[in-house]
Amino acid sequence: MLDKLMVQTTLLEKGLDAVARKNQVISGNIANVDTPGYKAKRIDFESVFQDALSGGFPDEVDQIDDRFAVTPMIYEEAGTSLRQDGNNVDIDQEMADLAQNSILYDTLTYAISRELGQLKLVISEGK
Repeated sequence: MLDKLMVQTTLLEKGLDAVARKNQVISGNIANVDTPGYKAKRIDFESVFQDALSGGFPDEVDQIDDRFAVTPMIYEEAGTSLRQDGNNVDIDQEMADLAQNSILYDTLTYAISRELGQLKLVISEGK
């Protein structure tokens, strides 16, 4: 049971790392909303996470480190432009992405809290 808890906690930790990185990318876009020529950046960790899980749910923490060592890809949206100055940041979209990312963060922190509560129960032998 302890191995399963450690695997789940480690996966949740990797998810939190990805959500934090996505938050940085979104914040960078928002900070550059008025920068002429700036192109919005996006991060794709969902497909990386899905690819890593395509081999099945890992049984050991070592498997997580091997399969989830891939860095999420950050790319620039070069094809679109909302303004004449070449900036393509849509502040409404960025704020929506930020809100969605915040909900995901809250969900992951709640899940980690539950996992750590179970770990505490295992350590205290159910007392």
